Amino acid sequence: MSEERSSGGIGAEFTDLLNCALDELERGTRRPIVITGPIGAGKTGLARRLAESLKERGLRVGGIVAERSMERGETVGYTLVDLSSGKERRFASSTPPGIPVGRFFISDEGLAFAKEALAKAEGMDVAFLDEVGRMELSGEGHAGPLRRLLSSESLLVMTVRDSFLKLAIERFSLDRPLLFPIGPAAPLERGADRAVG
Repeated sequence: MSEERSSGGIGAEFTDLLNCALDELERGTRRPIVITGPIGAGKTGLARRLAESLKERGLRVGGIVAERSMERGETVGYTLVDLSSGKERRFASSTPPGIPVGRFFISDEGLAFAKEALAKAEGMDVAFLDEVGRMELSGEGHAGPLRRLLSSESLLVMTVRDSFLKLAIERFSLDRPLLFPIGPAAPLERGADRAVG
């Protein structure tokens, strides 16, 4: 069973998300928070804004966000940001080398960087994982670190494309996740889009 939160606009959306995270921390219930929506809806931006706001309140924040790299209006890759250190590493590119996933190639170095950042996040107040996608649903990528975060004392905030949401909830046995849908709704099934994740 999940609980869906929605509101009227980006400002209200963020305030609701922030209040939800603070409530979970205060109560100690730490249900996973899932920001979900289609490609380009702003999941990463919302997660990063939440991370910064929680840091400003003195909370220990870790994990990763995947910033999109654009050229001429097209996504050409993703760069990971370690939220605890601010360090960055190339994660995915539209050109080889790397592990092919959709139309992107995932860097081994980027996966190792993510694994380290997510391991550090296990001891933080709040851990972010952006995003859970194709690799994780097949048991690869960040799947192992995600399972460890779900068993840790950290409040987990994750992003999941709406077309993968139902499967992610089932695959990772998310217990009463708090859902924050953003952007236009899409069917809860695998889409034919071509983004990484």
